[in-house]
Amino acid sequence: MFKKLSVLLLLVLLGGHNEFKDLDTYVYEGVSMTPTIQNEQKIQVDKKYYQDTPVKRGDIVLFEKEGEDFDQHAKRVIGLPNEMLEFKDGTVYIDGEKLSKKYHFNHVEGEAIQLKKNEYFVIGDNALSSKDSRHFGPLQEEEILGKVIIEED
Repeated sequence: MFKKLSVLLLLVLLGGHNEFKDLDTYVYEGVSMTPTIQNEQKIQVDKKYYQDTPVKRGDIVLFEKEGEDFDQHAKRVIGLPNEMLEFKDGTVYIDGEKLSKKYHFNHVEGEAIQLKKNEYFVIGDNALSSKDSRHFGPLQEEEILGKVIIEED
């Protein structure tokens, strides 16, 4: 009994046991997240991830945006609650600081936006072909359904 419990505890601590996660598999459609996610690539979404972990800049999230022509979609979070985002000469600035080169978006343009409490700004990695927060506004926290986990082939 003790040995069985130890193995189960080890699996939980290492994250190797999927029955404790709420993972759904989706086939991503579109080119707005290339090169990170390709058209028709399988992705998994952990719908419980944000119950205990805050949304972070750089996370790719699955969300639902009421009133839009898609049910659920995935984009990268670049703006967090209460931040000011500005777009100048194809570069994103957050609270006056240039967004890290780690997150580079080609020719991003748009109006400056001040995020409110519980608002997130999302954008597709292929910004020129992406319908995102520049078009439909910030996401509300409750519109985020989970964290996208990209399956390796």
